[in-house]
Amino acid sequence: GVGASTSCYGLVGASFARQGLVWLGLPQGQHRDAIQNSVLMNVAMLMGWEIIFWKEIDHFGHLGGFLSGLAIGLMQARLVPLPDAQALPSEYPKWEQLSKLALASLLLVCIVRIFFWPAQATSQIFCEQVWRQYWK
Repeated sequence: GVGASTSCYGLVGASFARQGLVWLGLPQGQHRDAIQNSVLMNVAMLMGWEIIFWKEIDHFGHLGGFLSGLAIGLMQARLVPLPDAQALPSEYPKWEQLSKLALASLLLVCIVRIFFWPAQATSQIFCEQVWRQYWK
């Protein structure tokens, strides 16, 4: 069906950004393994989801949602303090700039694709078939 999975992937991306920043600030051994295992389990689950429903879901939408969430999560790290007054990594300003550039690039690609790239007839036919399937 049609749902809000792209925005859910955005939330997952923002969560990954936060977990990554916390993980980088922890001393070796202190909960780092637990965070790493959590991220790996989530990646495996999401990849499994993509593979199981390969023909039924919008992979580019999920990828765009995840990358946008990751970028926004990194950009907002200054606004939401890390636990235990943990400092942001020294590389953070560079990551923040790259996140802004990535988000602007994703937005530009979407605008070009939506407004200036002609839709292919096959995708239009597919959308109409899906529409009829769910809204008979």
